[in-house]
Amino acid sequence: MKASRRGIVLLEAVVAFGLLAVLITVCLQMLAATAAARRAAEQRAVALQEAANIVERIAAAPWDQISTERLAEVGLSSSVREILPGARVELTVEASNDAGPPGKHVELEISWTNAGGGSDTPVRLGYWAYAARRKSSP
Repeated sequence: MKASRRGIVLLEAVVAFGLLAVLITVCLQMLAATAAARRAAEQRAVALQEAANIVERIAAAPWDQISTERLAEVGLSSSVREILPGARVELTVEASNDAGPPGKHVELEISWTNAGGGSDTPVRLGYWAYAARRKSSP
């Protein structure tokens, strides 16, 4: 083999290894981005499930006990606090002033910090609670 041919083969090998290194780097970055997106989706699903659980507990409470002050005691479960770092829940209750049946609008928001230290879009859930109708005697 000629010396110039050996130099070309060496150059081809260096270029091939360089391309391989670039491809591996791109693949690793894609894997990291996919893992971060999966983790964010899991956190959002957990927050949504916790919000639904809290609304179910509120729905089971007597109508006259649904107030912002009473609901201040509602907190997140310990397993959710482990999955959602810095998670907090905010609840507000507003009485309806319309001519319809007496009702209360409950707004629930769960927010948390993401892996980068910023905050993700919070999960918000609204719920209407109405007073039970009293049966009239015949």
